[in-house]
Amino acid sequence: MKKRIGRIAFLALTLIATSACANPVRNAIFQPPTNALTLDELSSDAQLIEVTTADNLKLKGIYVPPKGDKPLILVFHGNASSARGILKHMRHITDAGYGIISTEWRGYSQNPGKPTQKGVAMDADAFYQYAKSVAGDRKIIVFGHSLGGAVSLDLALRYKLDMVVTYGTFYNVDAFVPFYGKLLIADPFDNSKAVTKLDEPYVLVHGLEDETIPVAHGAMLENNAKKANIAMDTVFVNSGKHTFDDAQILQILDKITLENNGLKFNHQNKFDFEGDRPIIKK
Repeated sequence: MKKRIGRIAFLALTLIATSACANPVRNAIFQPPTNALTLDELSSDAQLIEVTTADNLKLKGIYVPPKGDKPLILVFHGNASSARGILKHMRHITDAGYGIISTEWRGYSQNPGKPTQKGVAMDADAFYQYAKSVAGDRKIIVFGHSLGGAVSLDLALRYKLDMVVTYGTFYNVDAFVPFYGKLLIADPFDNSKAVTKLDEPYVLVHGLEDETIPVAHGAMLENNAKKANIAMDTVFVNSGKHTFDDAQILQILDKITLENNGLKFNHQNKFDFEGDRPIIKK
């Protein structure tokens, strides 16, 4: 028993010492790419944009204008991705005419600042205001992948959004951190509570074979939202991995942007995929 207590104390001291110069949990959450944003390999109408945050940081992102009457999608990427990286994975969506504002956080892709939950919330606010300034009468669909889903849900707690779609989003950070590191959680991203407070339509999408964020996280989020009677639908994708298939996301977007939002948001609809075709389960 003494040896076990000694090992725990050693681990705790190690974590405290490490956290004096860097928080290892935060470093695991935020893994910023270091290359500056470019428009390489993106559609010809993609353009670099700049927003200013509440704490006066100037952040670059990427904007692809919508075509026709298609909605505008405000996109928040995963923890180790970038505005350009996620846009490359959404080519089917931009080719279909959807507009996209691909956001980039502080400390990512040579943007100034260091990422924290509080900081990226301010970044999300700034990009959302930019989206409203260019959307006109168009609907703004907020789409978040993985950690970006947490940022999307957090944004929804501060604004009444038109719709939120998350893909491969986790239950909360606490679920990933061993007991001896829980005191170092500075960015809890508690999606388990956030989904119970939404006042806009919500579509939760998760791959059944997600190797990074197991589908159980999505199922637990769905359960919490249902208990709170949130207007939502769930899409569990057969053979879906953590990296989403943009052709399938396009099918979902087309469905939810039909007349009356396409879905009833009453927990009765279920999307599934067989091959490349979505099936609605009643």
